[in-house]
Amino acid sequence: MSLTKNKVASVAYTLTVDNQVIDQADKENPMEFIQGVGGMIPG
Repeated sequence: MSLTKNKVASVAYTLTVDNQVIDQADKENPMEFIQGVGGMIPG
Protein backbone atom coordinates (compact mmCIF):
# COMPACT_ATOMS: atom_id res chain seq x y z
CA MET A 1 0.00 0.00 0.00
CA SER A 2 1.23 3.48 -0.82
CA LEU A 3 -0.01 6.66 0.80
CA THR A 4 0.61 9.87 -1.11
CA LYS A 5 -0.21 13.53 -0.52
CA ASN A 6 -3.91 14.49 -0.58
CA LYS A 7 -5.10 10.87 -0.24
CA VAL A 8 -7.54 9.90 2.51
CA ALA A 9 -6.16 7.42 5.04
CA SER A 10 -8.21 5.37 7.52
CA VAL A 11 -6.46 4.03 10.61
CA ALA A 12 -7.65 1.64 13.31
CA TYR A 13 -5.58 1.85 16.50
CA THR A 14 -5.54 1.44 20.27
CA LEU A 15 -3.44 3.85 22.35
CA THR A 16 -2.42 2.58 25.78
CA VAL A 17 -0.40 4.03 28.64
CA ASP A 18 0.61 1.68 31.44
CA ASN A 19 -1.77 -0.94 30.03
CA GLN A 20 -4.76 1.43 30.19
CA VAL A 21 -6.62 2.31 26.99
CA ILE A 22 -6.39 6.08 26.46
CA ASP A 23 -7.92 6.31 22.98
CA GLN A 24 -8.98 3.98 20.21
CA ALA A 25 -10.54 3.80 16.79
CA ASP A 26 -11.69 0.43 15.47
CA LYS A 27 -12.21 -0.72 11.90
CA GLU A 28 -15.93 0.10 12.07
CA ASN A 29 -15.13 3.71 13.13
CA PRO A 30 -11.55 4.43 12.03
CA MET A 31 -9.71 7.70 12.36
CA GLU A 32 -9.55 9.33 8.92
CA PHE A 33 -7.23 12.05 7.70
CA ILE A 34 -5.87 13.54 4.48
CA GLN A 35 -2.17 12.78 4.05
CA GLY A 36 0.27 15.64 3.68
CA VAL A 37 -1.93 18.64 4.51
CA GLY A 38 -0.75 19.22 8.09
CA GLY A 39 -3.78 17.86 9.92
CA MET A 40 -1.82 15.42 12.09
CA ILE A 41 0.87 15.96 14.71
CA PRO A 42 4.30 16.25 13.02
CA GLY A 43 6.87 13.57 13.71
